[in-house]
This record gives sequence, C-alpha cells and structure tokens, in this order.
Amino acid sequence: MTDAELEGVSADRAPQIVAGALVAEASMRALSIEAVEICPWALREGLILRKLDSEADGTALIESSSVHTSVRAVGGQPADRNAANRSRGSKP
Repeated sequence: MTDAELEGVSADRAPQIVAGALVAEASMRALSIEAVEICPWALREGLILRKLDSEADGTALIESSSVHTSVRAVGGQPADRNAANRSRGSKP
C-alpha cells in the first residue's frame, strides 16, 4: 500500500473521501459534535445491528396504528403480524 492509498477504500470510491470528510467536518461543527466513532461497516449493516440490539431488549417491534393499517400481502395471503413475536419466542 502506498501513502496515497487508504486501506478499505476502493479506487472507485476514493474521489469521494475528501468531499465526505468536508461534509462530516462541517456537520460536526454545525452540530457542536466533538468526536465521532468510525465504523468499518456500511449504513445498512449499522441499521441491522441497531434493529438486532433493540429486538434483544424488546423495543424493536412496538406496533403502531400505521403498522395495523398497512399490512402487506405476501403471495396472496395477508402478512402475519404475529410472526415477529413468534420469532422472538413470544406467544401471540
């Protein structure tokens, strides 16, 4: 690896690094944030990990009225609202 390369950054993404750093710095200044924790994973993985953490403490699947009114059809059958509870070991 040369001094010009950054481990984990592909050549296609490299031009975005400086712009991303400038946006991050400006955002931190505007929001008075002194430090950030850098994660090697993408946003998608972070969302999955946050969801798993909240499921572990029982807060992820709190149903709202919008959930009850927007049931998706899956294969012609209504989605089972209690499937998530069963996957956590809860009884419907």
